[in-house]
Formats: sequence, structure tokens, C-alpha cells
Amino acid sequence: MAIDQSQYRIKEFIISSDRFPGQDLEINPVLISELNIFENIEFPYLTGNFLLKDDNGIRSSFGIYGNEEVNITIEGPVGSDIESITKTFMITKVEESSKVNDRESMDLYTIIEKHAYLNYIQKVSKKFEGKGEKIIERILYNYFNMDYEIKSSLPSLQPAFRYIIPDLTPLDAIEMIRDRITSPQGTPYFFYSTLRSDKLILNDFETIFSTKPWNTFKKGFEYIYSSTNTNTSKGSRPQDFFYIKNWKPLSLESVLNVAMDGAYGSKFQVLDLTSAGAYEFLYNSVNTLENLYYTGKIPGTIQRNFKDQALTVDDSLVIGKTENDEKSVGDYTSRFYSTIAASRIFDTINGYHDHSEDAGKYQKKMESKSLRNIMLRSVVNIDVAGVPYLQEERGIGNLIRVLVPLSSSADKGEGLIDQKLSGDYLIYQLRHVFTNEGSHTAAMNIVKVTNREGIDV
Repeated sequence: MAIDQSQYRIKEFIISSDRFPGQDLEINPVLISELNIFENIEFPYLTGNFLLKDDNGIRSSFGIYGNEEVNITIEGPVGSDIESITKTFMITKVEESSKVNDRESMDLYTIIEKHAYLNYIQKVSKKFEGKGEKIIERILYNYFNMDYEIKSSLPSLQPAFRYIIPDLTPLDAIEMIRDRITSPQGTPYFFYSTLRSDKLILNDFETIFSTKPWNTFKKGFEYIYSSTNTNTSKGSRPQDFFYIKNWKPLSLESVLNVAMDGAYGSKFQVLDLTSAGAYEFLYNSVNTLENLYYTGKIPGTIQRNFKDQALTVDDSLVIGKTENDEKSVGDYTSRFYSTIAASRIFDTINGYHDHSEDAGKYQKKMESKSLRNIMLRSVVNIDVAGVPYLQEERGIGNLIRVLVPLSSSADKGEGLIDQKLSGDYLIYQLRHVFTNEGSHTAAMNIVKVTNREGIDV
């Protein structure tokens, strides 16, 4: 059976509240003009909004105050083996309301996953001990009765520590833990929620970037952008879902901006309040990325120059006030970071800021921060058919392969590929757009990982 995106639809849309027990409000999906659900690799929860055509005075009759539960079920194609997806959200507010006529209004409601709503109405002041992953597990269970999945291939580098949470929300505390731990190579962790999974996901840069793009399982399934072929409304063949409808760069390369952010050269200083000592080190991200590249932790092939990759920095610029003073941009200290820490606060276990006895682990933390910034150097927004993203575990945290024709060759029908724009991208943010016409579009912000010339095909 041919599958097109119009076969995905909202099956159930139920609003409930303690104010109207036994009277759950079942909304006819036809009245939901548009439903948007947002995934973000930086957020451990989904957000969204829906546009409701109200011709029965729902808001005035039932009273929608921003504390109502919404259960949404998305149904796959009839006759397919794709399971339906059910997610529970909370309405946070009525964003907009406009009268269409005397009897109808269009109301825009914002929603957030239920555990995130619970997160914002409580604070945590409690002690936790263990590896970072274990502390995250305990916080999730204690405050949300939730579990999570670790997709990282290796445990975090940092040893067990004690963290006394200083009156934070549970998810803010988890973010603090996420930012403290790194992979053995010093790469950052991501903690996020997806539409398809009932569990939150903890993954790291190393693991994500060492996996193959999900759409390379078969030749001919790479995403293709061409202004002359952008029809993604329906498809009778699997390949029809891999045309990019819109292509909009959100951030472009800038050596100066990257340097100003300290991604080329930075200096870090740590003052230890316990010993009154201080240590400092210089950081150059080129060295970090070069190590990741040559150890196979980021995409590319050893035979090619790693500076041909997109996920790197070019320190070939040599500049100075005179020829005698010239040096590489990576040898300049573009940013200076200073922090205060205290070693051995506790006798038998490290504290949260306890890195003073191992400067190498503190440096890994700084490398993680820098890599997070470098990731966002080249971001593109694209619209594609949403069908593949309701199947299996696809979405944020996955790589995709994209082919973009050279502008000159596209006009001449030569079909040559732009080696710089084409390549592998990370899905960083994803907006699922469902309409009452039955369509499902995936609007994604994707981050450039490697150029076409730097991958094996």
C-alpha cells in the first residue's frame, strides 16, 4: 500500500480537568485546524500549540484557565503496522483568540508535556550522590516517577560526586548535572524528549556523531533540495518523501564571530578557595576537534584533511599588528573565563565544583562548552514530509544526509552536487505540523556536521 502523509491524522483530542469530572471534553479532530509539537535536543520535554475552531463556546462553557490536561493520539496509516502515538500535555495558556463571526472564534492554546508542567510548580533542595547519570535517574524517579534511556556508548568521564541542589526546579537541577558531565573525549551530553518515545533520552555528542545518517540505509534515499522539485504533499514511492520543500539558512559561517565566542582560542582560570591556589590553561578548539576527527569520533575519513569538514574551525588565518607579530587566530586569547571552585569540601566524595585536583577533567568540561557553541555555526531550516518521523526512533539527535545541486548545474540540468552545502546534518530542532486536512510536515533546524567531500558514499 502506498503511504502518503495525508494518511496520518489526529485520532483523539481529549481535554480533561478536575473542574469537570466525568465530562471529559472530546474535541472533534476536524476542529483542530493545526497542531504543532516541538522537539528540541536541549529540552527534556515537548512543547506545542494548537489552533481550535470554537463554534460551541467551549472556552466560556467549560472555562480554560491553563491547568487542563490534554491527551492527544496520532494515528498511523490504516492497515499499517505503525503503532499510534499518545502523549499527555497540559494547557499553559490561551495565546490568542479572534472572532471569525458571531458564532465562531479561532483560539490558539499553548501546551507543554505534563512532567514539564509539574516541574515548574515545585523546587528541590536535597542532596544527591553518585555518577551524573545515576543522579539524573533518581531525580526523574523522585519527582516525576519517570525513567529515561541512556543511548551513550560509554559512561561519563567524571567520577561520582555529591550535589546539594540549591532550590532549583527538578529539570534545572538535571541541566546542571548534564552540563557537569562529559564523554571520555570531553564532548557534551544532551537530554531530550521525542514524540515517538515515552522515555526521556540521554545521549552524548560522541555517540550521536559516530552513527550513520538514518536515511542512508538504502541508496537513493538522501534528502534532495531543488527549487524545481519540492512537492512533498503526497507520495506513492518511499523516495517521494525525501524532497526538501523549503531551504532557509538561519546562521552562516563567520570566523570573527566564532573567534569572539572563544571557539578558537580561550584562557580558563580556576581559583581553589580551599587551597587558595589557582591553575589556568589555554584552550584551542582546533586541537579538540582534530583529536575527535582522527580518532573517528566525528564524521569524515582519515585520508582527507579534517579542516574540510563542516564541524571544525579554520585557524589558517595568520594576523598581527606587524609581520613579526603575526600568529594564528587560534593562538590568540579571544575570551577569558574565570571561575571559583573548592576542592575536597567533603572527606569521602567530590563536590559539584570539585575539579581542582584534576585540571584535566575541568578542561574537558570547558571543551564540552566550546563544542556546544561550534555546533551552531551553520544552521539551516528545512521542511520535509513528516511521514518518516512517526516511524521508529527518528527525530532530534539523528543525522540525515542531504544533497544540494550546484546552482549553475541545476540550471543546465547537469545534476552536479554542491560539495559544501551537501553532506550530513544533525536534527537539532523539529516541529511536527499536523493539520485537519490530514497532512504532517516536519519543519527542522539542522546543523551541519560534515561536507559532502568529507564522507564516504
